[in-house]
Amino acid sequence: MLTEEDIIKGCKQYNKAAQMALYKKHAGKMNALCYRYVNSYDDAKDIVQECFVKIFDSIKNYKGEGSFEGWIRRIIVNASIDYLKKKKKHIFVSIEHAEYDPLNTSDHEEKEAYTIENAEFTKEELQDAINQLPEMYRLIFNMHCIENYSHKEIAESLAIKEDTSRSRLRRARIALRDYLHDVMKTKMKFDLSNGMNTL
Repeated sequence: MLTEEDIIKGCKQYNKAAQMALYKKHAGKMNALCYRYVNSYDDAKDIVQECFVKIFDSIKNYKGEGSFEGWIRRIIVNASIDYLKKKKKHIFVSIEHAEYDPLNTSDHEEKEAYTIENAEFTKEELQDAINQLPEMYRLIFNMHCIENYSHKEIAESLAIKEDTSRSRLRRARIALRDYLHDVMKTKMKFDLSNGMNTL
């Protein structure tokens, strides 16, 4: 089995076996990563395919500094952002006055939402909750909370202010709590109903 060093060296020499090994090792993760941004399996697959062509061409510039997977992830994330910019330019227009504003949640509702911290959710439920976010919120949430981009990096990438990035991340978190709280209540009702049916 080829080591990562062998794969990188082989890819720099345009070795087909090394390129295939690189693709097989990382394609699955990168498809999942891209999907978190574009929310479409077909689009994510197309973007990742194009990215690997770019990776094979630009790997000669990889200097071995930092994580190699991290280098690949940056390419995928940047391509996902570029895709959203081209396809849905409106998400980069201010959405501060959108009809749904999770910051308008009442004190009672916001306190109630915090109860989800003690609840257990499946990976699918959490991913579904993230997918329900408005695209700009989902984009910033993924970049900051999953990919560890700083607000400065997000602001530079999306051409927005750092304060805007922080504000939208806060709104994303509140919206996630609201959605997961509804999921929790539905699960509790289901469990209660099943319990009554067994009596």
